[in-house]
Amino acid sequence: MKSAGRYMVVLGGWVAAMMGLMLVYGIPLVEASTDVAAIRASADQGSAVSQFSLGVLYATGEGVPQDDHQAFEWYRKSAEQGHVAAQAFLGYMYDLGRGVAKDDKAAIEWYQRAAGQGDVTSQFYLGNKYANGEGAPKDFKAAAEWYRKSAEQGYAAAQVHLASLYVNGRGVPQGYKQAIEWYTKAAMQGYPEAQQMLGTLYGDGTGVTQNYMLAYAWLNLAAAQGDEQAVKNRDFTATLLSPDQLLQAQDLAIQIQVQIDEASQRTK
Repeated sequence: MKSAGRYMVVLGGWVAAMMGLMLVYGIPLVEASTDVAAIRASADQGSAVSQFSLGVLYATGEGVPQDDHQAFEWYRKSAEQGHVAAQAFLGYMYDLGRGVAKDDKAAIEWYQRAAGQGDVTSQFYLGNKYANGEGAPKDFKAAAEWYRKSAEQGYAAAQVHLASLYVNGRGVPQGYKQAIEWYTKAAMQGYPEAQQMLGTLYGDGTGVTQNYMLAYAWLNLAAAQGDEQAVKNRDFTATLLSPDQLLQAQDLAIQIQVQIDEASQRTK
């Protein structure tokens, strides 16, 4: 996984969420310089990176008054030159109606441009659009295809959504084996929803051999992250275990967490 290197900016709110995801995947984003005048001069000369950088500054209010409309305009200039992050952010602004009127069709158009360049977040949001029928007819098959593209790049949220489609047989043939595989990939990234679902499936014996100790372990990990449903399911599962089994299940949760932490360190 690539380092963000010289690209950095102080962020907040929804922009921080989007930027953080893109930094994880090593997409060059904004210039290290926070000299607004220099960035603006470069943006005026047509630099797509500087245009995107200026958009981020307006979105966050760093060095300039916070202005979603200005952020949108600079993202648009950059996106039209093919800057992948700008295309994703532009889609997101259309999606939320920030700096521009909410327009699901326009959001899809820009998400598709970024997704075509391999952006995992845009692929995921496209999946959501088709799954929810926003800006396009509801199409679970298309949703599954976009979730899969993102999931195969390791995006945990997409892995969870794809797993859910396999559980319900929407857009893909129902398949608990595939669902377990995708939930496991996300769970091993520390994604609580995936951990909760794995624990539930192991507890119910759905698609896997029923295993209360493994169910408890996954539910305990999700519960530790504040998943309220996981807390309830974990506490119920504990009543199905003997004192010795409960100790083993707790130890198993610790072992899994160690594996998650080690995997996380390897990707940094």
